[in-house]
Amino acid sequence: MGVDGKVLLTARESPGEGRQEAIAELAEARAQLREAHETIEAMRGGGVDSLVIGPLGQQQVYSLESADRPYRLIVEAMNEGAATVTPRGTLLNANPRLAAMTGRDPMELVGSPVLDLIPDAYRLTFARLIEVGAGDSARGEVALTGPDGTAVPVLLAVSGFDLDGTFLRCLVLADLTAQRAAENQTAMAHEARESEERLRVLFDNAPVGMGEMTLSGELVRANSLYGQILGYTVDELLSPALSRQDFTHPDDRDAELADRQRLLAGEIDTYSIEKRFLHRDGGIVWAEVNRAVVRDSAGEPLLTIATMRDLTAQREAEAEVRTLNAELEARVRVRTADLEWSNENLQAFAYSVSHDLRTPLRGMSGFSEALLTDYGDRLDETGREFARRIQAASERMGRVIDDLLSLSEVSHADMHLESVDLSAEVAGIAARLRSGEPDRLVSFAIEDDVLVTADPALIRVVLKDLIENAWKFTAGCDGATIEFATTTVDDAGFCYYVRDNGVGFDPAYSHKLFQPFQRLHAAEFDGTGIGLASVRRIVERHGGRTWAKGAVDGGATFYFTLNSRTREDSQ
Repeated sequence: MGVDGKVLLTARESPGEGRQEAIAELAEARAQLREAHETIEAMRGGGVDSLVIGPLGQQQVYSLESADRPYRLIVEAMNEGAATVTPRGTLLNANPRLAAMTGRDPMELVGSPVLDLIPDAYRLTFARLIEVGAGDSARGEVALTGPDGTAVPVLLAVSGFDLDGTFLRCLVLADLTAQRAAENQTAMAHEARESEERLRVLFDNAPVGMGEMTLSGELVRANSLYGQILGYTVDELLSPALSRQDFTHPDDRDAELADRQRLLAGEIDTYSIEKRFLHRDGGIVWAEVNRAVVRDSAGEPLLTIATMRDLTAQREAEAEVRTLNAELEARVRVRTADLEWSNENLQAFAYSVSHDLRTPLRGMSGFSEALLTDYGDRLDETGREFARRIQAASERMGRVIDDLLSLSEVSHADMHLESVDLSAEVAGIAARLRSGEPDRLVSFAIEDDVLVTADPALIRVVLKDLIENAWKFTAGCDGATIEFATTTVDDAGFCYYVRDNGVGFDPAYSHKLFQPFQRLHAAEFDGTGIGLASVRRIVERHGGRTWAKGAVDGGATFYFTLNSRTREDSQ
């Protein structure tokens, strides 16, 4: 008969021949309905009391009482919607329940396409379900368009049958709305139980103490850590024999009263406070308490939830740190006083030694000079050499004393920071050295506008010692060069340097360069070994550091940094 979903879905929409066939079928169905209606009316009026049904020779007689009336009563009283549909999807009849489910009049449904009752999203499923032949059946879930336009879930049962050569389908539709609501409630209840279980596990195993309290402050629920912090079991905390006042420190019982009142009044949602509790063993427990209120749908407070974090160990550690800091400060004060006393004594000693030594040194120098002048002709060459050595040694000792005093001064002199043009200072030192030894040919390369913030007097000592060292150790070089400039070094950042192409030094002994009286060229070059020690001391007082690189007969480079530099802040 060509009964399939495609035919059903296009029954109302196919133009031309299909539409004419549908009109003809509908007319035939209406004629049959009129005939049936006339027959029913005749039966109701008493004109017909029985029906003869079946082919010739096999007729059966059915009375109205035995067939039509019980069937009609059952269908009309069904709680499920029921309808009979032609192969092309036209409704031949519908019971009152189906009309109520769809919000239509039963007589309005008769002769209308059944697809008018099905939402678009379910039409394909509906068409597949009613694709049954005579004697077949199918079941499935679809939906009807309800009175308010919403989709009503239904369970559809379809049966195909042949009625005197006419193929029809019987539809029974059970409303699933109540079942779905019950299923949703069951699912919601299941989710609620799962959520409650998750919250219970979280509450019981939280890394902080947790407790629930009534609005009056009575503890009604607590986790084990809440009790551990206070030294009680959970059962003991919840016992009527133990009140919140029993484990709250007397001095802190009113501390959070104002915040609790604001919380319950709805002025704040939560608050945090650090307070003391009484441990079961009598000790003091410091804890951070965070409290929030739980409200009902109307905004009225139901209970409060509190979390408690034990701060006792932290407070004890803080107290210990304060004690240690106080002790350390006291030690620093003592050490500082001792250091100041030592420095004062050292300075006094240095000045005393210098003054006490200068007089005999001057005497030794003077007498040795007089000896050479007045009695030189009476001495042999050995005696005169001894006298010259005495005079040179006394003069050298005088320079050592001067350098020691200078080192002491640069180590303790007050610093006055201001802008200093290092380029100009180096240029001045170079000019003085050239005027002192005009026969020497030394090329100077000086970077322009190297500005720093430093103590002018002390930084001049640094430059003087470094440039004079370079001048001294390039004395025997042809084409001697001395360079002053800035650079950036990976492990030190922005720095300054003085470089020469003189005799250099053995890198294995570079660690001795900045130590007092450590000289790597004692025999060949004059000096006391104090200059580089003074350089390091001054640079360190400016928050910087010093180092050197060199090679034997390969020149030397001396680097230093300063915490306060301008140089347009190195660009």
